[in-house]
Amino acid sequence: HSLGGMLHYHAALQRPELYRGVVMLDSPMTTWLDQTLIWAAKRFGFIDRLTPAGRTLGRREQFSCTDEARQYFASKALFRAFDPDCLDAYIEHGLEPTAQGLRLRFDPETEIRIYRSVPHVTPGWPHALKIPLAVVRGSQSRVVLPHHAYLLRLVAHGEAHTLPGGHMFPLERPRDTAILLKQLFNRWSELDRRGAA
Repeated sequence: HSLGGMLHYHAALQRPELYRGVVMLDSPMTTWLDQTLIWAAKRFGFIDRLTPAGRTLGRREQFSCTDEARQYFASKALFRAFDPDCLDAYIEHGLEPTAQGLRLRFDPETEIRIYRSVPHVTPGWPHALKIPLAVVRGSQSRVVLPHHAYLLRLVAHGEAHTLPGGHMFPLERPRDTAILLKQLFNRWSELDRRGAA
């Protein structure tokens, strides 16, 4: 999902033998223009406005109990549409006990450093990818934009899909996401079997 999908795409460009296919869940295939903008944002100090780093700065980390954490996250735009089971799992596994109550497991400073170092170079060209690639975007997402679909057309086995929801659609619509993933993997496995025969 997101940066993770982009990094797997980059890894598959470099080491395709390690992959049978890549699914990018609301992950952009960055164009030359995107890459130039990211480079400039890093170089001239506005990367925090381009990535979620700015929203991560000063984010609340401590909670007295799980109910307080649930109420806090449910009120935030990013989490508001989460499937209730996914929100519960996020709270259960994303927080750890401390003497003061609960704290986010993932250090916001580390998260900010990751956002500030988002790749501005792609290690290869889309047409070089010989394995299946699916880009799945959320219908209300502002991360994967129409111009990103241009690069997908250059991939021999590239396909685009849209599911309802925003950038966090896998946690908003987990069943729909799982059904689509299962369909993709089954189809790719069938292609593998036919190719091996």
